[in-house]
Amino acid sequence: MVTPDNPLTQPPELILTYRNFGNLDRWGGDLAFDILMTDRVSLNGGYSFVNKNFFPRSEVGGVSDVALNAPKAKATLGVAYREQPTGITVDVRGRWNDDFPMNSGVFVGTVKSYTVVDASVAYRFPFAQNTIVALNVQNLLNDKHREFVGAPELGTLAIAQVQVAF
Repeated sequence: MVTPDNPLTQPPELILTYRNFGNLDRWGGDLAFDILMTDRVSLNGGYSFVNKNFFPRSEVGGVSDVALNAPKAKATLGVAYREQPTGITVDVRGRWNDDFPMNSGVFVGTVKSYTVVDASVAYRFPFAQNTIVALNVQNLLNDKHREFVGAPELGTLAIAQVQVAF
């Protein structure tokens, strides 16, 4: 452990840090695909899996349980429409996260499973090919959920963007 040596302050009386629990055995994998259905429409998705996201203290030899703070499984599925001559892009994607245990400081509990739909639309101006206007909407259906224990509930989030390349 390293503590800063600052001549303007006294050395700390108490230091809080994370503990190394040694080796934890886990494995997982990710799969992703992007299928071009036509020259303008594509289907895309992904799936992630990890075999363990919780390690009891008896297994890690520690004073408390260890949570990965992530789901064992999560997936996405989306469709995209891209029309290059007019510069229009439309994406719709569903995201699913399985529930998972969480243990991070005072934030201990279970994050419930959730499924949300995201959408985006972008347009490249024909008279200004270096300019793109976009609107991204996360959680389009306003499914109130928490993605971390202690965090506020999330609803719909819309982000407008103007991108100029030069």
